[in-house]
Amino acid sequence: MLINYITKEVEKLTKPFKLNKKDIVENIKFKLNILRNNVNALELNIANLKVKNRAQASEIAILQAQLKKSTQLKNIKNSSSKDKKAKVLIADDNKTNLHILEHILKKYNLEVISCNSGLDVLNSIENDTFDLIILDSIMPKLDGYRTVIEIRKNETNQNTPVILHKSLSSESENIDNIYNLGFNSYLSKPFDIADLELILKKYIPSINTSF
Repeated sequence: MLINYITKEVEKLTKPFKLNKKDIVENIKFKLNILRNNVNALELNIANLKVKNRAQASEIAILQAQLKKSTQLKNIKNSSSKDKKAKVLIADDNKTNLHILEHILKKYNLEVISCNSGLDVLNSIENDTFDLIILDSIMPKLDGYRTVIEIRKNETNQNTPVILHKSLSSESENIDNIYNLGFNSYLSKPFDIADLELILKKYIPSINTSF
């Protein structure tokens, strides 16, 4: 009896605070709508974040590709610059002199083209550009003096430094004529390595003379 009484009294006290079924359903719907809105907002933020991340990833990929291409081009350029040898054309009808000069020049990591006459020189400059030309003074068919005049008429090599290679018995009386003909300098026969290096350093600045 006492238990029944207490139960009834408790129900009387709590009844004003209890919600009916309809209110409970509406309350649940309201909370579900709030939860759904929050979920939608969260999904939208996630979608925007993915798009943003994809855009950033795309930009990064483009930058990486550009950097890679730039590095490759730089490496190719550096490699090409490093591997490219200065080109020297030498001419002498004496095969021994020609061989000795060619052998020495190649020690400086130069590309050397050898000719036996002035006519061979003119044929060579028609198809190629040289960094330096060294001419013997006396050669058959076309000597060094007439050859340099023709070189100065050549479009691709008219500004190439040309060195006269000869024995000068009296330098003072021959030097002016050498320059007037179009030579830039001369190398005496027989030549000293130090004199050759001075010429190479002057006209091919990139050359390495330490070997």
